[in-house]
Amino acid sequence: MKKLFFVWALMATFVSYVAAEAIIVGHRGSYWGVENTSAAFIKGVTDGGYNYLETDVKVTKDKQYVCWHDDNLDRVGHTGVTIAGNTLATLKTKQLTQTRGSTTYTGYLTSVAEYLDICKQYNVLPLIELKWATGINTNDCSNIPGLV
Repeated sequence: MKKLFFVWALMATFVSYVAAEAIIVGHRGSYWGVENTSAAFIKGVTDGGYNYLETDVKVTKDKQYVCWHDDNLDRVGHTGVTIAGNTLATLKTKQLTQTRGSTTYTGYLTSVAEYLDICKQYNVLPLIELKWATGINTNDCSNIPGLV
């Protein structure tokens, strides 16, 4: 009976501790900016108080890693511009536009290196989601070592 009580007390203490620690994750950076851009990541930390910044990773034509969810930039004003079909330098010239609520935001594609620098600078943890991309999928993992 003593052992059962001890186990129950230990579990109750653990659950209380976990429940008291809220962890806030900024999905694709935050609501305040074009998703997956430096501005959205920074606003997630400064305005949202996020503990983690989540992003998705895609690979460019020149094997650079960028924070982006889709295979293209269609939703942000550049129909037909693909991530895999363009270099990082070319993609960085495209001004992205996204409206959320009644506010229209603009921004530029963020590299994974820039994203990690933001996480380090603002003392938040990165949460990287690998999307199906060139060399990052179940059929081809050739670009994963470069990302790591």
